Parts: sequence; structure tokens; C-alpha cells
Amino acid sequence: MGRWGVSVGRWGVSVGRWLVSVGRWAPLVGCWLVSMGRWAPLVGRWASLVGRWLTSVGRWTPLVGRRGVSVGRWASLVGCRGVSVGRRVSLVGRWLTSVGRWTPLVGRWASLAGRWLPSVGCWTPLVGCWTPLVGRWTPLVGRWLTSMGRWVSLVGRWIPLVGRRGVSVGRWASLVGRWTPLVG
Repeated sequence: MGRWGVSVGRWGVSVGRWLVSVGRWAPLVGCWLVSMGRWAPLVGRWASLVGRWLTSVGRWTPLVGRRGVSVGRWASLVGCRGVSVGRRVSLVGRWLTSVGRWTPLVGRWASLAGRWLPSVGCWTPLVGCWTPLVGRWTPLVGRWLTSMGRWVSLVGRWIPLVGRRGVSVGRWASLVGRWTPLVG
């Protein structure tokens, strides 16, 4: 969308790093930030997100009151370009379904129960849970684990994960020494 844009409804007109907000949209240092609630214009490196404050630190942003994609409350804005239409979010020109939470987009895609999640860093959110990813991305869906496109059921035993080994104990699964709770 660049730094200039005219839109209808929830869209606004952006001029440079400023935005004339019409609805729920706002810029973030010349870039776009997706809000699950209200939008507010940015002043400096601060922006209001659903009545709370959000600080921008380079490409990383702590989300207060909202869960971010990455470790803890930190979320990557991935070049700081994103536009939301309902629950669909475009980051770096690509589309994904946010599944009610924030999700950055970098390179590869992963499927989550028919929805799409991206790849960034070493972590990805899976319906409120976190999954360690080594090498390629591996989403956890319910009690199913997929690795490199193949699905494997986690039943509390050691199982091969396409060249790797994983173990599940109750609702926890381990991939290469790291642990994460299973969804569901």
C-alpha cells in the first residue's frame, strides 16, 4: 500500500508517516499495524491499541493486553506492513488468517486446521499454545503433529517425525529437546 493510500469504510488516507483515520486504522512509523480492536494514529513510537499502549522497538513490539507472535508478549511486525480486513491480515503483501491473535509473516507458510500460519523466528502461536519449531515449521493441531507436510498422531509414545523423533506426555510434546503444550 506504500505510504499513500485512499480507502473506503474502515480505511483512511495516509500521507507519509501520518494517517487520517477513518474508522479503525492507524499507521505505525510509516507502516501498518493490525489491531483486533480499535485503531489509533501513531505519535513517535507510541500507539494506542484498544485503549492500551504499545511500544515499537525496531521490528519488535510488546503487545499489552494482546498476545503477540513470538516469545512472551513480543511480536514481530515483519517490516511493519500489514492490513486487516475482518480477521484476514496481509503482511508483506501476503495473506493469512489471524485466528484471533497476532501473527507475523516471513517466508514459508504452515497450515493450521485449514487456516494459515506463517513462519518467523523459531516460534508460532497455535490457538493460544506455543510450539518449538526446528528447521521447517511444524504446527500442532489438537493432538496431531505435522512435520514437513506429514501428519503424525501423538499418543504418549516415541514417534518418528520424518527424520526427527518426538515424544508426547499427556498434553505436552517434545521436539528435539524442547517442550510445548498440545492444543486441546
